[in-house]
Amino acid sequence: MSAACPPCPLAAHYGPIIALAVRLEHDGEVHGVLVTGMPTTFAAYPEEARLFGEIASDLAYALAMIRAREVREEAERRLVRLMGNLPGMAYRSRNDRARTMEFASDGCQELLGYEPQALVGNREVTYGDLIHPDGRDRAWDTIQQAIACGEPFTLTYRVRTATGGKKQLWERGIAVQGEDGAPILEGFIADITDRMRAEEALRADREQLRALFDSIEQVIYVTDPVTNEVLFVNRHLKELLRHDPVGGLCFREFQGRDAPCEFCTNEIILKDKEKPYVWEYHNPVLDRDYLITDRIIRWSDGRDVRFDLAVDITERKKAEKRQAQLLQRLTVPHRVAQEIVRAAWDPEQVYTTIHRAVAELMPAEAFVISLRQGEDEAEAMYLVDEGGRHPPEGLPPGEGMTWHVLSSGRAVFIPDVAQGIPFREHRFGDKKSVRSILAVPLRIGAEVVGMLSTQSYRPGRSPRRTCRSWRCSPPMRP
Repeated sequence: MSAACPPCPLAAHYGPIIALAVRLEHDGEVHGVLVTGMPTTFAAYPEEARLFGEIASDLAYALAMIRAREVREEAERRLVRLMGNLPGMAYRSRNDRARTMEFASDGCQELLGYEPQALVGNREVTYGDLIHPDGRDRAWDTIQQAIACGEPFTLTYRVRTATGGKKQLWERGIAVQGEDGAPILEGFIADITDRMRAEEALRADREQLRALFDSIEQVIYVTDPVTNEVLFVNRHLKELLRHDPVGGLCFREFQGRDAPCEFCTNEIILKDKEKPYVWEYHNPVLDRDYLITDRIIRWSDGRDVRFDLAVDITERKKAEKRQAQLLQRLTVPHRVAQEIVRAAWDPEQVYTTIHRAVAELMPAEAFVISLRQGEDEAEAMYLVDEGGRHPPEGLPPGEGMTWHVLSSGRAVFIPDVAQGIPFREHRFGDKKSVRSILAVPLRIGAEVVGMLSTQSYRPGRSPRRTCRSWRCSPPMRP
């Protein structure tokens, strides 16, 4: 703009004077106005006006830089005040291997034992030299990769302090563009030595607990009750499963199912997290019986998880079953005796009573009761097989298994007839070949008066306990 200049001494020498004013503007921001007076004869030349505009542009740029520096210095002062209250060091450094500091907050003294001025410009010490040699290259590579990707970086490394001590530090920073266009690193460094020691102690405790669980020869595992993910299993369970199921789903790994188990106790233990739940279960995958204790515990990441201790009670369950079977075998003869007395020694009732009782103990397809009729005579009085009841049959004197039992008074067990028998074979009923035979003597006092025999079309096992419950002699194998 231009305007008539008020009367001034220059007017007497140069003639009329006008005022020329230009805004001092840089990057869209106005920093002021430059005003000058010049003779009207000069103002008529475009070169003068252009020169004045260039001077104004340079001045505006200089003012912008001064303003930016003032803003930055004020921001740094506020940052210093803020960082002075934090347990760590805020910094700005060059992107070089020396980590040359351009700024370090007062936390530098507590963190490293050096005054900030000692690090700035590498006056007394180079920050890069304080980093342990094992971590220098890794830190440098991580920073350069973050700069290339335009992302922040996070580092952990050890340093040597001014007193010669060692600390574990955590650093978080980002690269910004400096005044010369080169990247400048800005960030914050904190001491995590105590945290790392605590984590190491916790890790050691976990390893000790894991070793303890692995030393227990019972099933121990941890699962997520929400996702059903297997989080931990001890060595014993890995050996039983013959693989490591961690990361899999509990119902698939432990039960061989494709969906959560309908008998799952998660709902029960989640309702009362302080109370364990104890129950028994037969695992079909392992074919073992377990006494299981479930409860909710807090996992390392803070979530509630399911802890299971399963004690193998398979042998106990087998013993209970054997005890029940033994009790049954012991009570059956007594019950049979009572029924025989009630039958008033009616032969048919006696035969069927004995047959029914023996069938409870030794399921078989054929059943024979033979009685001695004289010194050299015997008759199969009660013959039953899959074809039903058959008429009595006389037995050849002195031959076959029946006469062996009658004469020796000893029981005979043949687990597989196909492997050969030391007696002449005599078939009853439907004449179907049997595979296994148990024959025991029937006594009145010390006298052998008959034989009871159960026969199966399948190979069998030695029923020694059954023989003892009927007070038979030890089984004899051919």
